[in-house]
Amino acid sequence: MITIAVQCQRCGSIIELEVREEDFNRWNNGGLAQDCFPYLDAGQRELLISGICDDCFNEMFAEEEEE
Repeated sequence: MITIAVQCQRCGSIIELEVREEDFNRWNNGGLAQDCFPYLDAGQRELLISGICDDCFNEMFAEEEEE
């Protein structure tokens, strides 16, 4: 396992994720996050994909969920 630190592009928080090195390499070479990291939750995978943490993502789309 390796620890990667990802900074949210919206709030600046740094989130550390533990992933398998071989999975990280697969993702870094074009693999899909959901295929490479099935053990991460959706918010953690979204952070890797978009650079937005789960809290910010939920805040950004809170209005859409209320409708």
